Amino acid sequence: MTDTTTLTGQDIGRAHYATRAVLEAALAQTGTSFLSWLALNAVATADTVATEAQVVHRLVDGLKIDAAPARETIDELVAAELLRRSPGAGSDVELMLTGTGEARVAAVQSVSGALTERLYAGLATDDLAVAQRILATVTARANEELAR
Repeated sequence: MTDTTTLTGQDIGRAHYATRAVLEAALAQTGTSFLSWLALNAVATADTVATEAQVVHRLVDGLKIDAAPARETIDELVAAELLRRSPGAGSDVELMLTGTGEARVAAVQSVSGALTERLYAGLATDDLAVAQRILATVTARANEELAR
């Protein structure tokens, strides 16, 4: 009888929480919370200008949280002058990085980039591609379950 190791949700969870803890420690060096980083990153990496509704949706969908903490985080980032809102009202209000916000994003990208290099060092590109496909499939299936 052979002992076959099978990937489980526990394995995925342990990897997620371990890497998130390391990321949060790195984020603390820049004065940025995890949720704030995700909001800043959503604005920084948007294909076009990000609307507030799009950023809230990305946080809600990605983290499976209520919209209230996402909106509060955006308000905090605006108050801290890391983001600014375009004039206007409603869900079409655009969010833009301020100069300070751009500097914060650059600082976090530098810290997280070095962290990513250390965590993924020596892993084969093909293995990473397979892991990405598997995790994308599991995520899609879990989202389908949640939608039911």
